[in-house]
Amino acid sequence: MSILTGASTVKPGDRLKLIAHLSENQIDINGGQLVFKLNGLSLKDENGSAVVVNIKDGLGILDYKIPDTLGARTHNLTAVYSSNKYGRVELSTDLTMNRLNTHIEAEPIFTTTNNAYIKASILDDNNQKINKETSVVIKIDGKSYSFTNSNGTINYKVPTNITQGIHQITIITGENGKYISSRANTVLIRT
Repeated sequence: MSILTGASTVKPGDRLKLIAHLSENQIDINGGQLVFKLNGLSLKDENGSAVVVNIKDGLGILDYKIPDTLGARTHNLTAVYSSNKYGRVELSTDLTMNRLNTHIEAEPIFTTTNNAYIKASILDDNNQKINKETSVVIKIDGKSYSFTNSNGTINYKVPTNITQGIHQITIITGENGKYISSRANTVLIRT
């Protein structure tokens, strides 16, 4: 048996074809069933049942979406085949999960009052809002304000009164087990 994933390095949300090729004396096997496991746990369908793949023409193929919850590290991908004729055969390979890049979308902010809100979105490689707790620092004219965010939407009330003029804003997101850090600059203008 051999495992062909098409890629050995993936990111959360990637779609991957998991393929096991089974043969005996260079002749493809028909029959039997295969289960793919990730870190020792069978891959499951949306109902929570283990996904069983039937073997035809020597191939067991599963279209699999890498879950958002899978951490950035090397994981163990195992194919377990069983049939009445051949018994149980198991083979493992490495599947490396990388962190997703992030970027921040922030528009210039205009206000006519002493109060202002900094609004921005933290997005991943797939332009989806982040969904893991991430540290955020907002610098307003060099003064830092820190908090955490887990939904990718920033709506931060500036904690001081805003004077008239242009104020430099820098938004920095931290790195965690799923995302790489990012930084964006914008301005806050009070007229």
